[in-house]
Amino acid sequence: MNKKSLAAATIVLGMAVTGCASSTSDTAPAASTQPVVTDAATTPATTPTADSTAGATDADAHNAAATAAIETAEAQLDGRVVDLEWDDALVTDDAHWELDVLVGDQLHELQVSGDGTAVTRTDDDPDTIDAGDVASYEAASVTITQAIETALAERPGTVTDVEFDESDVEWEVEIDGDGLTDDDIVVDAQTGQIVP
Repeated sequence: MNKKSLAAATIVLGMAVTGCASSTSDTAPAASTQPVVTDAATTPATTPTADSTAGATDADAHNAAATAAIETAEAQLDGRVVDLEWDDALVTDDAHWELDVLVGDQLHELQVSGDGTAVTRTDDDPDTIDAGDVASYEAASVTITQAIETALAERPGTVTDVEFDESDVEWEVEIDGDGLTDDDIVVDAQTGQIVP
């Protein structure tokens, strides 16, 4: 081996050793840079907890679960969802959706699994609402799902709560964008426009 080859081999070896050294600071352990690959067909949809929403990496799956929960609840009672709330159930480890479904003048409370696919609890005693509120709900041509889509187009993030405001005929969509703050996006329930 000549001197040029030996020098080149030494440089290459030095680069390889330097490249293998920790690229993180001296105080933090090296983190794996390997991507995590999951099979969507076999991996159940997960919804983020308060801690995991900080990165909003599951936002699409979480929001898809919200839509699935709406569809599940409406199919269960043949009604219209007028309220949706995410309960991350940190204490009980039973994350789920809580929904109010309007059927005629009866407001039913349902609990739907975190992935949105199964009703896990129904109330035995629905509330009867007054005719004025029924008229407000009926005046809404924009569905809760359409309001969520509009709000997410305005402010990407994770949907945590959607309420119908009967007095203003508006959807109030709460979106967690960064795990620290929630933004309320108001959508006119008759026109579908964002209300400033």
